[in-house]
Amino acid sequence: MSNRIDKPMLSSAQLIAKMRDEKGITFKYTTEEAAETYLSDVNNYLRTAAYRQNYQKYTRGANEGKYIGLDFAYLQELSTIDMHFRFIIFKMAYDDCPIWVLCELLSFGDFIYLYNFYYKGCGEQTISPAILNLVKSLRNASAHNNCIISNLGHGASAPPREIRDAVKKIPIITTSQRQKSYRAAQCWNLYHCCMCTAILRKVRCATTECRNSGNCSFSVFLRKKDFSNPTILF
Repeated sequence: MSNRIDKPMLSSAQLIAKMRDEKGITFKYTTEEAAETYLSDVNNYLRTAAYRQNYQKYTRGANEGKYIGLDFAYLQELSTIDMHFRFIIFKMAYDDCPIWVLCELLSFGDFIYLYNFYYKGCGEQTISPAILNLVKSLRNASAHNNCIISNLGHGASAPPREIRDAVKKIPIITTSQRQKSYRAAQCWNLYHCCMCTAILRKVRCATTECRNSGNCSFSVFLRKKDFSNPTILF
């Protein structure tokens, strides 16, 4: 049998009656009408009633099972104190939060804001915001299961300087090939995003294994595809 049948939803008035008659909770310092409004508009019953565990119950006699000296106003006050206590603890925790813990909590976009803020006063950036923003775009598209190659013919940006400098250092790409690829990629934002991601991995990955892990995945993918026959690509 489901909880909906075993424990039907009670109105605020019914909850007040249950606390008074079954739990022995008094309403000396607040009225039942005010308590009903509180449960309807301010805080729900489960959160408010949770603080009743701080009070003992009668173990025998006519009031067995009912709370000893518990007024509804005490539950309200404990709920308010708990709220302020949580805020204080949260603020203290974040005031003393180590940077490596904070970075684990930040979204990629907020991490970029932190990165830019730090380097404004602490020296030259090793990775430009243009690179990071394009990496963020590609990461978000992948993480949210977007169709990445659904519109290869359109874009809106020229390649950042770091892309041009990185491609210049690739010995197997000639100057004419490089210039041709720039013109073709002038409006291909995905190309820029992929190149920026590759650059970021090369700069920030500490080991060769880390830098090459993505390359291995691409190599395996490309070996499995017959790109000479577009009808059987996928």
